[in-house]
Amino acid sequence: MLKGLSMYKVRENPGFTLVEIMIVVVIIGLLAAMAIPALNKVRAKSQATTISNDIRTFRDAIEAYVLENGVFPQVTGGGFPAEFSGWISEAKWNEGSALAGGAWDYYSPGGGYIPELVLDTVGQDNSAIFALVDDILDDGSANTGQMIYEAAFLLYKFPQ
Repeated sequence: MLKGLSMYKVRENPGFTLVEIMIVVVIIGLLAAMAIPALNKVRAKSQATTISNDIRTFRDAIEAYVLENGVFPQVTGGGFPAEFSGWISEAKWNEGSALAGGAWDYYSPGGGYIPELVLDTVGQDNSAIFALVDDILDDGSANTGQMIYEAAFLLYKFPQ
């Protein structure tokens, strides 16, 4: 009998085999596939909450203006309304929304029209996030209540 020989060959260079590495890669891929949808859902909820808080802030400031002056400011849109100075932070207004490219605007042309706070996201489809905002602030319907939205814009109508 030969001494020192065994039936199995002992590897000289210990390391991972290709099969072991492939199994680890597959497991990491499966974990990532489960985590990404959950992270996207959390991100959308966070954006909706931020937009809801911005709407509340602007709404409360505009309503305070109305209580002080007796009327809604008559503005037809386009940038930061000068009437809001002292009531709303111009930096916060111009910062935009939590959505990329989202810009705030206010329309109140008078003549019996209902004043509106507008979030325009310039052609991006954000209807899923707007639905979450509507659930937080209003009735959850795209076509009824104080909040109306389509794919690229959201309107908040002030109560008369």
